[in-house]
Amino acid sequence: MGFVALLSVCLTSCSDGFSDGVVNAPQQKDTTTPDPTQPTDDNWHHYMKTWHKVFENSFVEAHMVGQKGGKNVQEAKFDTLHIRYKYEYSLLADTTLYLDAAPAEKLGYTSASHGDYKYTDGGRNAQGDSILSVNFAKNYTLTNGVILNLSTKRLSAWHEMDGILRPYSEPKESIGQIGFNPSTEEFERNDSIFGVRTNVVTVPLTLGDKKFYASCSIREIWFSRLKEKAEPKFDVFVNEPVNYLASSMVQIVPSNNWKNVHLMTSTSKVHAVIVTTDEHNSKVVSVEDKAVDRSRVIVNGQVNGSLYDATTGLYVPAILTPDNKGWEGDGVIDGRHVEYSRGYAQLIDEGVKNFMETNTSKPTLTFSGVKAEVTSTWKEYEYTTITWTKYSRDGKSHMNTIVVKSPKK
Repeated sequence: MGFVALLSVCLTSCSDGFSDGVVNAPQQKDTTTPDPTQPTDDNWHHYMKTWHKVFENSFVEAHMVGQKGGKNVQEAKFDTLHIRYKYEYSLLADTTLYLDAAPAEKLGYTSASHGDYKYTDGGRNAQGDSILSVNFAKNYTLTNGVILNLSTKRLSAWHEMDGILRPYSEPKESIGQIGFNPSTEEFERNDSIFGVRTNVVTVPLTLGDKKFYASCSIREIWFSRLKEKAEPKFDVFVNEPVNYLASSMVQIVPSNNWKNVHLMTSTSKVHAVIVTTDEHNSKVVSVEDKAVDRSRVIVNGQVNGSLYDATTGLYVPAILTPDNKGWEGDGVIDGRHVEYSRGYAQLIDEGVKNFMETNTSKPTLTFSGVKAEVTSTWKEYEYTTITWTKYSRDGKSHMNTIVVKSPKK
């Protein structure tokens, strides 16, 4: 029994047609009501009282007590009528805007001081109550151009007793100030970064002794910037702009330790990029940079490798020359010659595993297929990839690669 209204709605203060939250009863008399002068067990007489209760789930119950039955007090009994309906409210609607730039100000609004009421005749329910639907609407124009509509719906009802329409008790409805709860964040799409400001817009509502909140979300999205490219991976950092010069194997005397050394030059220094590989010369283990002032060494177009100077612990640009017996090397540091001479058999005995090509017994201090090129840039840096190939004694080739990071030229 009872009429249940289901809808989404929102509200403000009520005034037109109300007195303490009770709608004025319709003026016309319902001629379909039985004649109260002819007592029956179903007639209602002598209105006593009415009350209501608002629940947390926004349902409303209103009760009315009256005398039911014959007009003789001894024959009469007291009974209760009730209606139950759902208080409906909404703030329409969730909206997404795409802006040309980030919003400069907080979101605000303008609105009329009062909303509009509309009353709709709901006819009668099963127990003979006259029903009136009370609808309220109010618009808010936000400063970003979005128009929000606050709407509410509740019921008024009457029951006839002794020929008079008696109103059910109604909870009073009021509306608070619209509020904004903004939050700003960023998200990524297709290498672009977008900003988004989400405003949760809320209108507080009071119905009787209960609080409700009509709310919606306004999202404002704008392009912020392109996604910053991640820094490329690198093996060693050289702190000034450099150009590739030459590469070779270098024996650290007297420890008999072999390194792969790549020379790179700047305007003032020669940088030895020193690479340590595993015992099979197939995997890079570590990379470091060791520099010497150009004024201390000789750099020219004939340099094709480097030598280790045990006196200074530095790597000297050198000219490496093979002959029928082995390798000769010559470089200069601080006006002093650094020389190197090894036969093929001695080089093999000392651990050189780098050979010229397949099916040869002649080890080499230089590499085949050396390539050095700037393969990427990032911010103010460039990344030079150096690759080189070494042949083992059984003819297998091993390619190594390192990346040198340095400031852009």
